[in-house]
Amino acid sequence: MKKIMILCFALLFLFSTTAAMATKEEVRVPTKVKVISQSCMAEGLCLTVIDLECNEVVVIFYSVLASGLFKGSLKLNNLIRTGMFVEPDEQAYVIGQDAPFVEGNEQGKEPQFSR
Repeated sequence: MKKIMILCFALLFLFSTTAAMATKEEVRVPTKVKVISQSCMAEGLCLTVIDLECNEVVVIFYSVLASGLFKGSLKLNNLIRTGMFVEPDEQAYVIGQDAPFVEGNEQGKEPQFSR
């Protein structure tokens, strides 16, 4: 019975803690970029950018690290180099803000794109 109780507490502790998945240290985050879209959510921030050094589309995800009762800072979680190469001046990008956004935005209206 004691072993079962210890096992239950260990499993409860294991499932109740959050583990931050970090990217490998050797991943090179682009420094000169053009942001073509971004999305905020409770889990973190996702950016789709064009790396201006090689014109490659890169998806970067920063996750929120919990620290105590309050949310902590953002930390690089994942970086995906898509292998897609584009011309930055010809690539469309989204103009707008994350949901929920009501001001000046009519329901049912198509998203706006710009070049």
